[in-house]
Amino acid sequence: MIEQDDVTTGRDPHRRRHRILMLILIWLAVYPTVTLLTYLTSGLDVPTFVRTFLTTLLTVPVITFLVVPNAKALISKADPKA
Repeated sequence: MIEQDDVTTGRDPHRRRHRILMLILIWLAVYPTVTLLTYLTSGLDVPTFVRTFLTTLLTVPVITFLVVPNAKALISKADPKA
C-alpha cells in the first residue's frame, strides 16, 4: 500500500530521513573530493586563496552534477516511497 502525505499537515513523513541521508551522502563525497584537490594543489606556489578558489571551482560542479543526482537516485532506489 502506498503511504500518502499527512493529511493534516501536507508533509511527507519520510522527508526528514531523506534529508539526513542526503546530507550524509553529500558529505561523504565532499570531504574526500576537497581533501584530494587540496593535496593535488599543495605543490602550487600560489596564495591560499588561489588554492581555495581552484579547489572550490572543481568541487562545486562535481558535487552539483555528479553527487547530488546520484545520491537522490540511491535514496529513491533504497526507499521507493521517496
